[in-house]
Amino acid sequence: MVSTTDDNRSRDDVKSREGDLIAVVREFVHELQPQRANAIDISPSSRIERDLGIDSLGRTELVLRIERAFRVRLPAQIVGEAETIGDLIDALEHAGARPGSARTAQPAVDLPPVPAATEAKTLVEVLDWHVAQHPDRLHLTVLQDDTTALGAMTYADLAQSARAVAAGLIRRNVEPGDRVALMLPTSLDFFSACGKR
Repeated sequence: MVSTTDDNRSRDDVKSREGDLIAVVREFVHELQPQRANAIDISPSSRIERDLGIDSLGRTELVLRIERAFRVRLPAQIVGEAETIGDLIDALEHAGARPGSARTAQPAVDLPPVPAATEAKTLVEVLDWHVAQHPDRLHLTVLQDDTTALGAMTYADLAQSARAVAAGLIRRNVEPGDRVALMLPTSLDFFSACGKR
């Protein structure tokens, strides 16, 4: 027989997990859309793509943050099919996330925030702006899993490697406007190719 106290504790656990997950999502949305973030209401019924503007690449980053915060591994199928924040809360339930676990998780690197490159109109302009402002700031780390880093790049590293990729394409007679298909695993080379000038 389940007591009323156990029922209340279970409901409190669900509410705690829900609040923790919404806090992770809110922080992520604020990073993606700093100008709009305060106007976006985040609730279990919020649609990940339509309401929050999180695309497939952003969803991958969000899921990694949720997994780190709650110290769980979410099944890829559930994550791919999740349409709302409530779906992610349900996925946490099935993964056995502990209430309050997100509050004690620490990010791998705690960098101070920087302003957005609001005047930039292209990705290249965004990269150039960051190189001019803080070239030695860590821009990305490629992880194999939660404990193994495959490599890292600063903004200056990315700009330099992107220029090398662009020079290689020019040597192969690729011109502005030409289409180039990329088939690379997630790696430092992938980001260099995506940042090509």
